[in-house]
Amino acid sequence: MLTAAMLARLAAIGLAAGVFMASASRTARAVDFGGVNDTQAAWRPAGKREEQAAALAAAGARHVRIMAVRPLDAVAASAAALAREGIGVLVVVPMGQADFFPPDVAARAAEGVHYSLRPTHAMEIARYAAFWREALAALDAVGVAPIAVEVGNEINMSAFEPSLPVTAGGAVVEADDFGRHPFAEPFGRALDRYVEALRETKVALAGRGVPVLLASLVRPEPDWAAANAVSAVAPDLAMRMLVERGADRIADGLAVHLYPQVGARDEDPDAAVARAVAQAFDPLVREAGPGRVWWITEWGFARAVGKDSGLELPRGRRMRAFADAIRSRPEAARMGPAFLYDFSEDELFRIHGPDGPSDPDALLTLAPR
Repeated sequence: MLTAAMLARLAAIGLAAGVFMASASRTARAVDFGGVNDTQAAWRPAGKREEQAAALAAAGARHVRIMAVRPLDAVAASAAALAREGIGVLVVVPMGQADFFPPDVAARAAEGVHYSLRPTHAMEIARYAAFWREALAALDAVGVAPIAVEVGNEINMSAFEPSLPVTAGGAVVEADDFGRHPFAEPFGRALDRYVEALRETKVALAGRGVPVLLASLVRPEPDWAAANAVSAVAPDLAMRMLVERGADRIADGLAVHLYPQVGARDEDPDAAVARAVAQAFDPLVREAGPGRVWWITEWGFARAVGKDSGLELPRGRRMRAFADAIRSRPEAARMGPAFLYDFSEDELFRIHGPDGPSDPDALLTLAPR
């Protein structure tokens, strides 16, 4: 249920209750593309936090997505630095953190893109709740209220969910093939426990007016999945399983990650980007049902896409095509801010380099401040 406090919070970032459930026939509101990910906020040295916040503000960022991980005082300090620049903070809490589990639950070993995490089905909700109390206390101490909280990150992919296996050659498992895999049962239990965590997050944030978002889902690129031994449950199937467990009735919004890596071989790159967006987004919308609130908490284009063709399409053009495709969708009337991946850390995706902008055409020109 949307409380008065939550409506006030949503109004502050350009959303309103009427917009949330608006029909597709109504004029779509402009989607706010002034969001960006800052993946290292929790570990940035104290002397660099203000510098990073200033760089984000100068680039046009109005909202930044950061992780709730230890050390929590450093997370809060980074959030405070952003707030002083007038930047809103979306907090994402990754599953699998040691705080959420009994000591005897071992983390898998880190391997390539697979992080050292624990399987969600073994999480203890009381420990998760205690972590949130501490995290909120840290944010309260610096006077920062998040614009939203996202519970989990890409929970349908093995890189972030250890109940899914590291698989040579990679695999994206569709609905008609899911049941035959040995990980089907533990992944189902992981979603059961995840929904409990989602519900506990709502309890922790009660009365604060902070929307709680369902974990982002993503469809990894086949070549990337194969090269990195990544397995994933198809995002539309994962959404169906979450809806069956009632997650959509708990969350205030649904997060999605969209990476339509369209190169320069397409004769009409604008149409190619729009087609890629539809192929990724439409199945999720079908499974979630109409009238949902969507937040694109990661999106972006790698700088290297298309180079091997000798006809590289400038990244800025692909970004504008993506924005046009999203704004033309009926869901645009019910969207929170979109968060570009990423600002300064990922070598392929970053838009800001150590000595200034690495790709001026790709800075946050989609939504100038």
